[in-house]
Amino acid sequence: MAKNRGSVIEPLEIFYELKPYGYKIKAVDDKKYQVVLPKKIFSQADLSLKKFVIDNHLYARTRPLSLVSGRPLYFESSKPYFNNFIERGIKFELRRIGEYLPGGVKKIISDLTLTQKNIIFKKGKVVNKIFQSKKMASDRAVLALSFGKDSLLSYGLANEIGLKSFPVTANIMERYNFFEWNFKKKIVKDFSQKEKVAVDIFGDNLDDIYYSNKLNKRIEDLHNTNSVFSYALELLFFANYYKAAYIIFGNERSMDDSFTNNEGQKTFP
Repeated sequence: MAKNRGSVIEPLEIFYELKPYGYKIKAVDDKKYQVVLPKKIFSQADLSLKKFVIDNHLYARTRPLSLVSGRPLYFESSKPYFNNFIERGIKFELRRIGEYLPGGVKKIISDLTLTQKNIIFKKGKVVNKIFQSKKMASDRAVLALSFGKDSLLSYGLANEIGLKSFPVTANIMERYNFFEWNFKKKIVKDFSQKEKVAVDIFGDNLDDIYYSNKLNKRIEDLHNTNSVFSYALELLFFANYYKAAYIIFGNERSMDDSFTNNEGQKTFP
């Protein structure tokens, strides 16, 4: 809930703490929100890369909180390099999310725009250093797989065109569906043994922030804004470790789907 000191609304402080395995995020309440990466992957990233990725990832995942917290957002991190891209991404997703909300798409996008003046960054300098492309191997790719048949097709196609693929999958279901996650782990293990390739697994529970009872309200699916971009940012740590020039998302047929919302705007399911 929004906190008031007289007529002044206290900002919602958002910050991260580096860990050997990744980073913890403090936002909304005292619950444990974190990104957990293989230690060998995270330890190979220098501080500038960590700051670049986390500044942008943190903002992409928490910027929509201004719509459900009723408070200004105070980031103890630097302003993200992809600030404008992230804002556009949220607005694009709101074409879908806001369709059946009171006031529709125009109102929720207007509400988001109004909150822009209430975004504060403690460290003003933008971190824009990442890594040199000349150090990355053009025949290597980090391949994000769900291990469904569509994404596995991408693995086969990458091999056919001569790319050395480094498969990565995210554990985002274990806390919700323990049995399904165990089944998926068996699929991953069988795949790894058959193809004689290691599969890296990482965890991210930042979606849970949007289900906190400390928020003023809940907007269905708000946690999914900029989800693919956020995933790509996390995969930069793997690309850095494997010196891979490319990041490839396993082909998902549904990513080609689109529709026109009731305000005449193109959006995606």
